[in-house]
Amino acid sequence: DIERLKEQEEAMAHALASSTSLAKNSLDSIDLFASAHARIRRKYPTLGVGALLADIGRDLTARGKLFALYSESLRQADGNTVAAAIRNYGIGEVVFVAPEGPHAGAGGLAQVISGLLPELSRAGIPTTLIAPLFASHDGSRHQSDTDTVRRGINIGSSIVKPLLLGEVVVHLGPTYNSGTHWMRRYPASIPLKVYHAEHAGVRLILLHNPAVFDTLYRPVLADEQLRRAIVFSRGALEAIAAPHFGIRPSFVISNDWMTGFIPGLSKLDKRYTQVPWIANSHFIHMLHNGGGDYHGKLPVHSFGEDQWPSLNLSAEHFFGFQDPNNSHLLNPTAAAIRHANGGFLTVSKPYAHQLIYDNASDGLDAILWSRRDAAFGISNGINRSKIAARISQLPVSSIVFSGDDSRTFLLRKSAMKAVLQQQLGLAHQRDSRLISFVGRLAEQKGLRLLTGWANDEGVSVLESILLREPRTQIILAGPTTSNDSSVEELEQLMTWLQQKYGQRIAFIRDFISHSMALEIIFGSDLFLMPSRFEPGGITQLEALAAGTLVVGRNVGGISATIENVNAEKGTGTGFLCNDYSCRGFRDTLLWALSTLKDEELRVKLIGNARAADHDWAERVPKYRALFQHICVDSAVLREAPWHEEHDELLRQVVS
Repeated sequence: DIERLKEQEEAMAHALASSTSLAKNSLDSIDLFASAHARIRRKYPTLGVGALLADIGRDLTARGKLFALYSESLRQADGNTVAAAIRNYGIGEVVFVAPEGPHAGAGGLAQVISGLLPELSRAGIPTTLIAPLFASHDGSRHQSDTDTVRRGINIGSSIVKPLLLGEVVVHLGPTYNSGTHWMRRYPASIPLKVYHAEHAGVRLILLHNPAVFDTLYRPVLADEQLRRAIVFSRGALEAIAAPHFGIRPSFVISNDWMTGFIPGLSKLDKRYTQVPWIANSHFIHMLHNGGGDYHGKLPVHSFGEDQWPSLNLSAEHFFGFQDPNNSHLLNPTAAAIRHANGGFLTVSKPYAHQLIYDNASDGLDAILWSRRDAAFGISNGINRSKIAARISQLPVSSIVFSGDDSRTFLLRKSAMKAVLQQQLGLAHQRDSRLISFVGRLAEQKGLRLLTGWANDEGVSVLESILLREPRTQIILAGPTTSNDSSVEELEQLMTWLQQKYGQRIAFIRDFISHSMALEIIFGSDLFLMPSRFEPGGITQLEALAAGTLVVGRNVGGISATIENVNAEKGTGTGFLCNDYSCRGFRDTLLWALSTLKDEELRVKLIGNARAADHDWAERVPKYRALFQHICVDSAVLREAPWHEEHDELLRQVVS
């Protein structure tokens, strides 16, 4: 085994050296460079060519040749490949660490990872995801480890079976009886098997230990949550540090609190600071939700046991991991923001602004303010072609609608509404206006704007709509959140409305599949997003792709992706409410219903929604601009032929 590891390490070193030499000797013509680039990508698909070019570009003459090649390639019809390769100057492999991915998911994080990584790879930026391989089957969230390995994982457009690559060991520190030096738990070494799957420049590194990674988001006691977060964070860094695995990141992007220890450990633990490719990496923490419930706050002392030593760091570093408002809590999100040398990224620019300037972080205000110059926001995206393909395959009726023009699309949309009416017990009315909400039922999603009373009426917002617009039908669907009073209020209201309005109300209080969600969204005329705050959001993007106009709050990712309707100009893709008030949201919904009564305008707005470009491919240039802003010297960027484009894209990203 030792000999095999040495061979793998030597092979990686040879790959780096030979690729650098090949690229350096190809700068005299576009044809030479194109041939060298194709050869490197074919032989070493996870190698970051952009980082190699930056190494070569340390020589002023070589850099001048490289930038001249870029400008020349733009003037040639077949020069796009060369231009795209040089445009990634400075950017090597990008490693994402997340609990979700194409093999396991419970929500938007899996969709982000599964959509973004293949698109970055298509743009010439190789990507790696480090994630747990979960042991047990957990409904629609993930398969068992055995089934995942046997059946494979969908990476991009291919099914790839993970193969056992090797093993890493995570070292946990001891714990003590609180306030004493009496050891409660001895130091532990946790072995993790490492599985590998790869396709088209996207690589999955899966960490496997059934005792640690049994199911996704399993409810366990706080001390066990902490141990799992430490094992996951250290396991990812161990995989990166292992020279024979060949992971050489320019960037490591941690996602959500479960990976929040990664930036701090990489910066403070000599086990990782002495690894050159970790020491030279840029660490970014990605905030998918900055609300207090998503910080991952865990007690320092649990059941009389001091948990901090299990992180295996010196006591002097404790304050960097401490919750800013409660000294008895560890806060992985706060730790990530403090230590991430590349800054932090949110899933929309408006949300980044709200976190810093509008005190929307539930206690992280001072930390975020101190890092405001390293705050970035890029909106989520979707794979439009996949959404379009799924919509075209939905079982709308026995009638076959041929073609793909707007008339056919509207016919299929109307047929889907009829199918939903039949399946969910709604009255079959072709001219009804179907309103839907699909997503997690929780207070953050603005449920009280649906259940609360408008000031001028003695009924809820939902009942007000049913009373004022007799042809309206409503579908609410999604899993409920426990111990949430707004969910209890919604359940009581929906029971009452179903009794009173019968075939005009449907309520599904359970997790629904993505295909079912798309059926509801596609068959609807209006899609509701009354969120109190919304970091990014993906369902509104899917609604637009399905030709369904959005009625939402003018916050975060919703405001970044929905354009308010202007009836006179025939522009817009939705209807935005500024106030977080029942009356305000009801009036916005009535405005939307009134607007749709103009049939010609309705058709025009549906076309606007379908044309809105929120594909992941549209987001990639912004990620590229962010990466180069962090890893390429500003003086070099000013020399680059694309510096004006870079500056404009960066303005769209910087909070």
